[in-house]
Amino acid sequence: MHTSRPDRVKAYEDLLRAAVRQAEAEHDGLTCARAYLLLSAQLQWTDEDEAIALATKAQQALQRVHIALLSPQKRETMKALQLDLMLTMAGLYEQKGEIPRARSLYQQCRRYDTCRNVALGHLANLCLSENDAAGALQLARQMTLSDDYCADIEARFILANCY
Repeated sequence: MHTSRPDRVKAYEDLLRAAVRQAEAEHDGLTCARAYLLLSAQLQWTDEDEAIALATKAQQALQRVHIALLSPQKRETMKALQLDLMLTMAGLYEQKGEIPRARSLYQQCRRYDTCRNVALGHLANLCLSENDAAGALQLARQMTLSDDYCADIEARFILANCY
């Protein structure tokens, strides 16, 4: 017997909530933050307020992690989680219409190579939504300067929309 889609979604959410409880009980901030972040992403389209609250909890969990006690591999994991968190929160704020907060987070993400083009793409799309084709074009052109431009089709779509 196949499980219906809503049942699978509910099961996924329940597993993430169980992971959060276990990580909290074990004082594992990285796992806790990751589970909060995944659950936030899962709920972003159905419950924006809870999604933001969970992303905030992920941020708080990361703040409690003692980076000096982490192995180099876990430090890299933490950095990646922090960037994912910034992008997730920016997207949630954008979705809620809190554009200045979203823009601020996207601007912060521009400083990091691993998420620069994603942030530039979102910023360019914000410009387009505000009828600022010149600003969007400038941001899209910045995307083309990166080493991974050839793999990033979003810049091409933004450039096309600007013209």
